[in-house]
Amino acid sequence: MLRIGEQEQVGMLDWLFKRNQDSEAKQQREEGRALLKRLSQNHTFIEVSLEGSDRHFRSLVLAVEEDSILIDELFPGNDELRLSKGRRFDIDCREGGYNISFSASLIGEEQNDGFPVYRLTVPDYVEHHQRRAAYRVKVPAASRMPVMLGGYGGVSLSGVIVDISSSGVRIHVGGSRLEGLGPGTLIPDVRFTLEESRIRCQLRICNSSYARRPYLHTILGCELVGVDSALQTKLDRYIATLQREQRRNHHQQAFDLE
Repeated sequence: MLRIGEQEQVGMLDWLFKRNQDSEAKQQREEGRALLKRLSQNHTFIEVSLEGSDRHFRSLVLAVEEDSILIDELFPGNDELRLSKGRRFDIDCREGGYNISFSASLIGEEQNDGFPVYRLTVPDYVEHHQRRAAYRVKVPAASRMPVMLGGYGGVSLSGVIVDISSSGVRIHVGGSRLEGLGPGTLIPDVRFTLEESRIRCQLRICNSSYARRPYLHTILGCELVGVDSALQTKLDRYIATLQREQRRNHHQQAFDLE
């Protein structure tokens, strides 16, 4: 049983801990609001996905107010799009060297010069982190992505893409295959499937190594070469989807631990 002095000390520690938490939460809200205002001022395009839908849209943050934010109409539009109050909007974008993502709920639909605009709640937290030239995400094991490498030296190899970015991939190939796959090697015929779309492109190897665990395999870090706008859009959407899923899983795990 705690003595009176010990109880007071524990109470003081609890108070200090709560005060620090409140201070951090306030700082996060202020940083988030500043980022949202920057998106509005710079007319930065945002990628929007809707709860319960696999469709993706583009929009703009029009205004950041005290208790709400206003975003422009969703593109591509759809006359059959009906959004109910409380529907969650998941939003991702890039601004000033940062990857920015947040979720907000629909307050209501309004009209601006005859076009629909959407008023959303101010997010409790705006996730942001500095990005490298291209942000890399791991491909989940459940979404295994086989790849065929061919067109160089009369040899074809099969492998698996284990992570992906908007400008490159990392591939695991079974066995020790370093010969002929050194840095600078161009692989002119690369084929894989991305969200049911068959992709054909070229890769240039940036680095290569091999590992013995959990099995002997070659690791190839590759740069995408000559990517057209259609493929770039597919890559960006796929990466944004993976980021959202991983963020939701992370938040759910944190919630389960509470």
